[in-house]
Order: sequence, then C-alpha cells, then structure tokens
Amino acid sequence: MNPVDGHLLLEHLMNVNFTTDQGERVYFDEHGDPPGRYDILNYQRLSGSGYGYVRIGTWDSGDLIINASRLIWSEERNKSLPESVCSKPCPRGQVKTIQDGGVACCWVCTECDEYEYLLDEYTCQACPRGWWPNTNLTGQ
Repeated sequence: MNPVDGHLLLEHLMNVNFTTDQGERVYFDEHGDPPGRYDILNYQRLSGSGYGYVRIGTWDSGDLIINASRLIWSEERNKSLPESVCSKPCPRGQVKTIQDGGVACCWVCTECDEYEYLLDEYTCQACPRGWWPNTNLTGQ
C-alpha cells in the first residue's frame, strides 16, 4: 500500500457532499466539521403506562423545528408555559445587584434605603442632608 498524502486526502474529504438513503445530507463545513443534528426530546407520560422521551422536534444545521402540539410542559392541562427569564425586573425602590461571577442578565433586587433614590437601575443615590426622595424615587 502506498503512503497517502494527508493534504490531498483532506482536500477530498472537505469536498464530500452526498445524501444518504434516509435523506440525510453528509458534508463538512469550512472547518472540517460535519453539520450538527439533534433530536429535541420531551419527557412525558406515555399513552400506555409509565414515562419516556418523545421526539418533539429537531435541530439540523442551524434550523430548529418544534412540533408544539406534542410538547407537554406539565400534566396539569391549565398550567401556563414556564418563563424563560434569568431575573425579573426589580420592584419600585429596588436596584439590580449583579452577583459575583454572574452575567449581566442575572441579578438580585436590593432595597434602597429610605433616604435614597434610584440614580439608575443599578445605583441607589443618597439625597443631600435634609432631603427625601420624591414619590417616584427617581430624584429628590
């Protein structure tokens, strides 16, 4: 067997592009990676008895397809969809405090002192001596 030129083999592999009998396209991107393909599964009660995973969608090369009618969030039929939020907005009189090592979208709400107003959504500012915040807590 003769030695193979790795550069020539790589060039041929990078140009591979065909469709399998099952209809899946096989190719490599500019980095030599095959396309990402994933099944989206939902753990739910099966029609018989017990629980199992049900395929409700796919992710294929950047395209997400979800069959929402097969998706079950809860066995309680009137249950609302879960919220996808890291942190909810702070109530009046509180500021966002980013936790150590946290990301900017995740915070805890911290109460300002009664003599402070909201300078911005992250800062409580003390009023000058003898002054109190206005009713909106946006100034003095």
